[in-house]
Formats: sequence, structure tokens, C-alpha cells
Amino acid sequence: REVLLKDLLEKNATLQAENEEMRDVKAKNEELLRISEQLRMDNEGLRTTLRMKEAEISSLRDELEMSHQREEALQKDNSILMQSINQAEIAKEEAVEMAMKEGKMAGEISEKLLKIKLHADRLNKENVDLRAQNYKSERKLEEAMEIIKELRSKPEDDTEERQVVAETKNVSDVN
Repeated sequence: REVLLKDLLEKNATLQAENEEMRDVKAKNEELLRISEQLRMDNEGLRTTLRMKEAEISSLRDELEMSHQREEALQKDNSILMQSINQAEIAKEEAVEMAMKEGKMAGEISEKLLKIKLHADRLNKENVDLRAQNYKSERKLEEAMEIIKELRSKPEDDTEERQVVAETKNVSDVN
């Protein structure tokens, strides 16, 4: 009986030690589950941030394209106005000669030339403003692309997120 009791006490001690180990393992598993859930939530937040940045990039690209179109239109208008100014200056010279002979039309032509010049100056100012706006838009686009690069460089476990990043890369490569 003593041997059996001793054997049972040893088995009981062994089982208690194993039970304590299982509690430790359970606690570690619960901690790992908590960490896993936190990582999943962080991953979802990163995916949301990535989608927002991609939308922002798309918007900036659209804005930049519209700015380029406006700049081209202003350059064409500016070119036409410069031609008009040159023609007006030639006409002014001719008019001055005629006015000296006739003594009257110079004042009217000077007013018209001044109006043309003011209009050309206004268009030139708009052109400069558009170029500044384009420069700012390009900077914003570069910053957004840098954020996308940083987000892509992080390791990802979710295949859906990889797909989103891959699609973003394809869109970026096309642009």
C-alpha cells in the first residue's frame, strides 16, 4: 500500500506540474490571441489608410491633369495675345505716323493697346499662378507616392491586402 500510495503521490505531483504547464501555455495562447487580434485590427487600419491614400493620389492626378490642360490653354491664349500685341504695336507705329500727319487717332489706339497689354498681363499672371498650383499638386502627388511605397514595404499576411497593393502598383506603373 505504501508503494502504491507513493506512486500515486508522484503521479499526482507530475499531473499538478503538467497542469501548471498547461495553465502557462493557455495564458501564452490567450496573449498570442490578443496580439493576433491587435495585429489584425492594425492591418485593417493600414488597409483603410492605403485605400484613402490611393483615392487621394487619384484625385491629385486628376487635379494635376486638369491643371496641365488649363496651363496649355493659357499658353495658347498667351501666344495668340502676344501675336495680337505684336500686330497692335505694328498698327500703333503706323497709326502714330498717320496721326502725326492727321493729328488725331493716336489717343484711341494707345487706349486700345493699353487694354490689350493689361489683358496680356492678367493672362500672364494667371499662367504663373497655374504653374505654382501645378508645382504644389506635383509635390502632393510625390508625397502620396512616398506613403504608398512605405505601406508596400511593410510585410503583409493578408492576401487581399497584397492584391490591393499589387493593383495599386499596376495603376502606378500605368501612370
